[in-house]
Amino acid sequence: MVVSKGREVLPANVRPTHYNLVLEPDLQAFKYTGSVTIDLDVLEDTTSIALNTIDIEVKEVEVRYGKNAVEKSPKIQCNEDNQTTTFVFKETLPGGSQAQLLINFNG
Repeated sequence: MVVSKGREVLPANVRPTHYNLVLEPDLQAFKYTGSVTIDLDVLEDTTSIALNTIDIEVKEVEVRYGKNAVEKSPKIQCNEDNQTTTFVFKETLPGGSQAQLLINFNG
């Protein structure tokens, strides 16, 4: 990874093409729950996806790829200093394919 002005630049192994984000705020507690589905073009074989995140607690993660292949509960690595979260999968996402990353979170 490359570091630019104190922040890591995300790997270029995937490219997001569409985000479907849902937020449910609790205005009295100044908190929220949410979910996001991210459509991805997988640009090279990879076993991980990194995202920029800040002040988010990831609750559930799932990746869908290929013909009905689903992997739930990948390993989650949070780096608060760089404001990133990396999801590490058991299976390789093949380059040239499409995938969906589904995340439920609190903030």
